[in-house]
Amino acid sequence: MKLIHQSYVKNGAGEVKVVPEEAEDMWHVFNLVREGDRVTGTTFRKVAKDSGTGAESERVKLRLTIQVEGVEFDPEGSSIRLKGRNLTECEHIKLGAYHTLELEPQRAFSLAKPCWDALDIERLRSACDPQASADLAALLITEGLAHLCLVGSSTTLVRAKIEANLPRKRGPAVAGYDKAFDKFMDQVFGAVVRHVDWSIVKCLVIAGPGFAKDTFKTYLEAEAASSAYKHSLKEVLALPAIAGKIKDTKAAREVAALQEFYAMLGADSSRAFYGPGHVLAAAELGAIQTLLISDKLFRINNVAKRKKYADLVEGVREAGGEALLFSSMHVSGEQLNNLSGIAAVLRFPLPELEDQEIVEEVPNIIMTGKADMAPVARSKSSAALSVAASEMSGYAGYDKSTRKLLLSAERKMTLRVLVGVFLTIFINYIDRTNLAFASVQLNADIGLSPSIYGLGSGLFFIAYAFFQLPSNIALDFFGGPLWMSFICFCWGVVAAAFAGIKNQGTFLALRFLLGIFEAGAFPGMVFYVSTLYPRNRTQVPMTAIVMGILVSQCVGAAMAAGFLSMDGISGMRGWQWLFLIEGLLCVCVSAYWVFLMPRSIQTMKFLTEEERDALQQVMDDQASTERKYENERTLACYWEKIKISCRNPITFVAALWGFFYFWAYYGIIYWAPMLVNVVLGRPATSKNHKADVTTVLLTAIPYAAAAVWQVIYSWHSQYRNEKRWHIVASWSSAAILMCLLPTAIKGSPAAGFAVFILCTMFVYGSFSISNSYIAGLLGAERGTGGAIYNSLGNLGGFVGPYVIGALYEKTHGHESGMYVMGAGLAASCIIVALYQPRWSEAKAMPYAPSGMAMAADVKSVDNA
Repeated sequence: MKLIHQSYVKNGAGEVKVVPEEAEDMWHVFNLVREGDRVTGTTFRKVAKDSGTGAESERVKLRLTIQVEGVEFDPEGSSIRLKGRNLTECEHIKLGAYHTLELEPQRAFSLAKPCWDALDIERLRSACDPQASADLAALLITEGLAHLCLVGSSTTLVRAKIEANLPRKRGPAVAGYDKAFDKFMDQVFGAVVRHVDWSIVKCLVIAGPGFAKDTFKTYLEAEAASSAYKHSLKEVLALPAIAGKIKDTKAAREVAALQEFYAMLGADSSRAFYGPGHVLAAAELGAIQTLLISDKLFRINNVAKRKKYADLVEGVREAGGEALLFSSMHVSGEQLNNLSGIAAVLRFPLPELEDQEIVEEVPNIIMTGKADMAPVARSKSSAALSVAASEMSGYAGYDKSTRKLLLSAERKMTLRVLVGVFLTIFINYIDRTNLAFASVQLNADIGLSPSIYGLGSGLFFIAYAFFQLPSNIALDFFGGPLWMSFICFCWGVVAAAFAGIKNQGTFLALRFLLGIFEAGAFPGMVFYVSTLYPRNRTQVPMTAIVMGILVSQCVGAAMAAGFLSMDGISGMRGWQWLFLIEGLLCVCVSAYWVFLMPRSIQTMKFLTEEERDALQQVMDDQASTERKYENERTLACYWEKIKISCRNPITFVAALWGFFYFWAYYGIIYWAPMLVNVVLGRPATSKNHKADVTTVLLTAIPYAAAAVWQVIYSWHSQYRNEKRWHIVASWSSAAILMCLLPTAIKGSPAAGFAVFILCTMFVYGSFSISNSYIAGLLGAERGTGGAIYNSLGNLGGFVGPYVIGALYEKTHGHESGMYVMGAGLAASCIIVALYQPRWSEAKAMPYAPSGMAMAADVKSVDNA
């Protein structure tokens, strides 16, 4: 690009006049021009004239200045189309009228910007450098297919694609094959002659599988690549023999830097980070040796966010580091975009930062020079990291007006979405667990032994495990409100049918049937909430779900006590009234989903248009690095989702720790009333009506305490932007208390009841945090992956209650069951503590771009 005139100051207004000379210059122009800039150039317009004999039209050359409001780039045609208002007095175009201006090579134009930042100046100088041009050509060739690419400092352009149908090389067709292959070689040679300017190109790389590259060699013989497609260019550029000849090109430096990042990520992950949160925190500590940042991050209209990225680049360079601006037109730039567009290799390891959970939005960090950073870098204190993390919470990457819209939207969603979710999970768990309250009468009435009661409690989860994934696929297919309404109605009918239980067979059959219809409820609501709330704002919605569970135990206990006290009315037992009324309540909740719950953000009519757009923009920003299957509703699509979810180890590791955790989770739920009786020195079951009601009411106390603790603990997790160690602390405390419970019971009923309350608090205290943590690590496939995790993990809901019942029947005491629940909690706690979030990244981050999209920002999603 030729620079004709320049008049600007750094970080101030100014104007330049340039002439783009080739296709790559147009890419530089596309990155320089943004909304709000003024561009002056020539254009043509057809105008009508009245010649007296009729209307005639002619093309008139005009020189216009427009205020840019839109930029469109055509890389194949090497042209840029600008849209905006005319700022020039002109005979043919009114002042202020909308017009377009097309920029092309060899056509001069002037660009005036309100602020020329360091990156704009660097790009202008790079574009005007005569040495920076498409100095490398690459021919990727195999039998019948070839791609000719020109690789410049900022672009990789496919200049020609040559295809030919070649006959078989056997039998009588062999003569035809030779003729067709010779014609194919001629076509490839002609493409090279037409598209390669040898006055500029320094090197031609020929690569491909088989012998085709050997047949066509003019300048260089290279090692074989995997295919003749554009994405194989990364492999070719990385070969030592090739790199030695093209080491001075910018494309090779980008590939080398990306390979260095991958190697460091595998060898010492505490020295390699990606995602805005972690990279900016590392820069604040002066730790960045090499910064990899995509030019895509600078093509944004958010001036404040762009300035933060520009300050980051300057700060790294002033601190002695290297900052590489990757081009999105290179394959290496495409792969970096799949890693959120920003990554860094550090001078020294930062294990504290590796364990820190930081949200992805850009924090309000202004980079300083080396002198300011050095003292912080030497200290590497966890306090500094905590401050950085706290600054990165909320919607810190957005301007004040946008944050106001987002918070307003959240408040309105609480009154509609979270209320519906809360009611659904409340009724769901009442119908799932009211068996525990009914058991104080039911077991004696129909003669259920402890082992059969435990089997029925757990049989629910066999159906739950097998039908959860199909239910979640159906939810994705039919939409959240419609499917949730259907299953709410069905499980309500089944729950009401429990009032007619006459024998053990009916009891077991209805428990299995209830598991089928409730299978999709909890994971479905987790997935539903995650489609409406940004990743780093899911703790509170998840808490609403878990609060529904805990409140169902508190209020459910009071409701159960009331229904049990109806014993004898209309000739029905109290437990029959309990099942009948609570089942019919669920049928009513199904109507809420049909008429009041939104299907998506855009259908939230209770939000203003500005609030919907702001919330959708945040969701789009976070989803830009996730693999999506938009509008795909095919079996192949769902099968692909399942395979991708299974490749992420967190799916099965979380299922494993969930399996052990649910021993205690459901062990407490289904045995709580009988455990309370044991703690108070009463028989586990009886036909004493007053004692039954007292026991049920006392059972509400641990759940009420757990509900309050759940809110406090989840809020603290979101405030600190940390999940993993909150989970470990809560479950380890619960494991210790559960093992101490038998000793406390022997001491006194009060001590035993107090320990039981604390144990219940810590068991349920981090359940919402755990679900939010897993959903973040699952990334784009959290719907399908969450269903697989829940299906397998909830098998612990079968094992725990059944084993506790069998042990009670054998030992005639609950001590063994308490130790089993303590052991399950300890095992789940150890797994969570040992599992590193980066292990999810390693498996979900193949080198190919199509696979890498799944792994974007897993490290920064440790908190999501």
